[in-house]
Amino acid sequence: MKLIDFKSTSKAITVVAAILCVGGVLSFYRTSDTNSKALALNIIIGSSAIAVGNHLASKWYEDSANLQAKTIVNGYETTVKKVNSELTNLTDKHRSQSKVLNEIKSLATAQEKAIAVRDTTIKLLQSELLQTTKNFDIKTKELQMKLDEDDNRFNELLKAFKSQLAEDISERIYTVYNGLQESIDIKLADDKYQSIHPQLEKFAVTLAESYENHCSMLQSVPNSAGSWESILKSAIDIYSQISHEITALKVKYRNVLNIDIRLNLEQAYTALADCTPKTKATGILREFSELSKSDLQNLQSKVIDNQNSLEEMRGQVSDLLDEIDHKNLEISDLKLQVADLKKPLVWTNANSRELQIGNAIVQYFWQTGLYLDRAYAEGDIYDVDICFQIDRNPRFIKESELNEHSEALQQWCRTIKPITFKWDSGKALMVAKVVLKEREKIPTSIEEIRRMIEPAARFGDIVRRYHDHTQDGKPTLRVMTRTGGGKGVAVKNILHNYVNNLEGWELWLSDPQHGSTQDFWNVPKVAKSPQQASDTLETFISEFMARKNGRSLHANIPVVGIFDETDKTFTKPEKQGIAQIWTEIRHRDMKLILIGQSGEVGKNGWTWDEMNNCSMLFIGEAIGTAIKHADDMGWSSDMRDSIPTVYRTVSEWMSEANRSIPAKNKYRLGLLINGLRYTFVEIPPAIDGSFENQKSWLVNQPWESTNTQSVSFSNNSMTVLNEPAKVIVSTEIQCPHCHSQSFRRHSSVKAKNYYRYQCNDCKKTFTALDNKIN
Repeated sequence: MKLIDFKSTSKAITVVAAILCVGGVLSFYRTSDTNSKALALNIIIGSSAIAVGNHLASKWYEDSANLQAKTIVNGYETTVKKVNSELTNLTDKHRSQSKVLNEIKSLATAQEKAIAVRDTTIKLLQSELLQTTKNFDIKTKELQMKLDEDDNRFNELLKAFKSQLAEDISERIYTVYNGLQESIDIKLADDKYQSIHPQLEKFAVTLAESYENHCSMLQSVPNSAGSWESILKSAIDIYSQISHEITALKVKYRNVLNIDIRLNLEQAYTALADCTPKTKATGILREFSELSKSDLQNLQSKVIDNQNSLEEMRGQVSDLLDEIDHKNLEISDLKLQVADLKKPLVWTNANSRELQIGNAIVQYFWQTGLYLDRAYAEGDIYDVDICFQIDRNPRFIKESELNEHSEALQQWCRTIKPITFKWDSGKALMVAKVVLKEREKIPTSIEEIRRMIEPAARFGDIVRRYHDHTQDGKPTLRVMTRTGGGKGVAVKNILHNYVNNLEGWELWLSDPQHGSTQDFWNVPKVAKSPQQASDTLETFISEFMARKNGRSLHANIPVVGIFDETDKTFTKPEKQGIAQIWTEIRHRDMKLILIGQSGEVGKNGWTWDEMNNCSMLFIGEAIGTAIKHADDMGWSSDMRDSIPTVYRTVSEWMSEANRSIPAKNKYRLGLLINGLRYTFVEIPPAIDGSFENQKSWLVNQPWESTNTQSVSFSNNSMTVLNEPAKVIVSTEIQCPHCHSQSFRRHSSVKAKNYYRYQCNDCKKTFTALDNKIN
């Protein structure tokens, strides 16, 4: 605040009074007149009083005015501060409400889109259901008509079968009877059989009566009822009875003929007894016997022909039965199809718990005579809504009618709570509310989360263990997540750990996207383009082959190849080349880190069987992809239960916590898998800038460490000294690994006056105080 100043205003009065005082003093000393001196003295005193009084008065008024002004200004400042504070609060409140309003608008827009998509889906489903219902009705009518036609055809076929059967049997019987009657008529007309004419006439009467009786028995075949099996059995029984009776008649007829033969023999013996020589009589008898034998053989052949005819008829009947069996099978198939169409619709391939419960609900109500056709299910592992169509019921099914079975369904489906039903009029679906699992308590702090997963401080050490085959790890590490999912952050932390903990390794980083807006590596790279990446991969594979065949010039230098954008950069033959070496490289002091863009390895030219040869680091959403492919990776039952639970709980908490955290400091979750071993670990925040080489080093080109005195890099620049490192021989210190006294300077370290050296004999590095080296 600017103070009030009266000095400039009272200065003129003080100057005038001072001039009068000076003039009075001069007059007092110059004049000799007493009156003049008295007047001068009065002027001196008056002007002095005026000057002093004016100064004091102006000072007092100035202080009073400033005090009053300060009080007023302080009051105004307090009011202004209060107003500013209220204005700030109102501004913050307005900004917060604007943010909430924008979120609500975004949510409302998303919900409107989701509702529109769902409405479209429902309309499509309703249209498909209506068309399916129409097709079902049409198919049912067609099947019913076909069944009716088949029934009519079957009845007609059965009627024709009975008529044909009766006709065939009647024709065969008529042939037999006609043959016997013709034989009787011939013998009655022949005088040679005069002696047995009475017996033949009597047999003819018996034959006619038997024929009439058999014809009356056959008349029952076309009129018989029942199944074709019973009809056929009855016809066979009748024919068998008739056959037996005909055989008996034939035997009786033969006996009648034998009467004539015996009479002729007696007459012959009588006639020849007196006049015929015995030998001649014997010849005549032999001829007669041969003739009788011939007649008997003819009769036997006729019997055999009759039996063959019977077998032929039986064959025809068997063919007819086979055709009837085939038709019956067709009818059974049609009936099964109709029965299947009448069954309620269920979910096929119901592998999930909710769909299995849905099918159980359908079967339960099908037993009570109600149709619940499957529609769809939605929800999570805790609660699920299972939707059903009820249009095929002859009446509307109320939700209260279904809720009467809630407790029984709980036992039937083995759920933890009764299943309740609610009619969704908007979707025209009956919705079953099913509780699958009690919801777990959601963690409220990072400390609770870190009791479920490994902390970020151990990330590098745990990855290094999974990447070390001597600790049951694999020499190849596959890093997978979506673009922007944090693979660069994770791998840079891995490299930082390797540089500080691996002893004497060269790290070859390949970045085909070098120089892009998303390039946050800030470390040396051996490849900066897709072509250089392919060349580096070829160098890596060639070095492996050289070491395998004992021809490598750098076999004493361990190498880690880090290839970013692996899936997009390399061709299928190059990926096959990687797959051929990624396990055997463990024998040659070589490792691989393959950074991919997606957890769906099949889309990127790999198979899950191949991935099982690697240690895998899934980051963020890629963990969900891994869970989906649990069968492909051969997870144990413990992994199937534990991994989804931890992932869901931790990812939900991190997603909520990351809303108010800068991108570089966001929480990130990783899942390391090697066979049946797995570890959840928190990924550390992003490393800004660069870091220094320590025990191992990132290089700009392969084998740079063999001729590099110092390789270091910082946030602003990168310094590479390519002068050959001087060989040092010291008697004061020696290599702690092999005790050699011949070594060269390798790189600088943070400790003052200390350097890192590499032994010329064992090639390992160590640190030593610089002033000990001659």
